[in-house]
Amino acid sequence: MRSSLRLLDGRFSVCRLPAGAPRPQIDGSEFLSITQTENELSIVCAEGREPDDAQIEPGWRALCVR
Repeated sequence: MRSSLRLLDGRFSVCRLPAGAPRPQIDGSEFLSITQTENELSIVCAEGREPDDAQIEPGWRALCVR
């Protein structure tokens, strides 16, 4: 089985919220990842769609594995 990579359009932000923060509603992103651990709520979303009050690290690109 062979895999290939496809670069997704646009740029993405990695956002960090405190542990226990409510999961925000984020629309309009081709790719969205929400990961909750005991230490934080991490979100990867399209730039410009970041939740309020998050620590934001913009400028990321994303790859899709096919």
